[in-house]
Amino acid sequence: MEWINKYLRISPEKILKTKKFVKGKELWVSSLCWLPFIGDVIAVVLGLLRTNFIKTSIGMLIGKGLRYMVWAIITFEIKAIIFSS
Repeated sequence: MEWINKYLRISPEKILKTKKFVKGKELWVSSLCWLPFIGDVIAVVLGLLRTNFIKTSIGMLIGKGLRYMVWAIITFEIKAIIFSS
């Protein structure tokens, strides 16, 4: 954590506060990594905080899987509308 303070200039208090907030919620927080722009920031923060790798990976897989499933459904619905006439 010293290097986060040194290079990123984030106070140790803020790091501990964020770590406490994320502790036990890695799965749900990481499932938001699919969001544009902010998702990358979430992923980096989870990595810097050294969260549980397995929970974080599963959360990212769930979030991104749901995202692509929704896109597939939308695509097939649009395709059905266009080619039904």
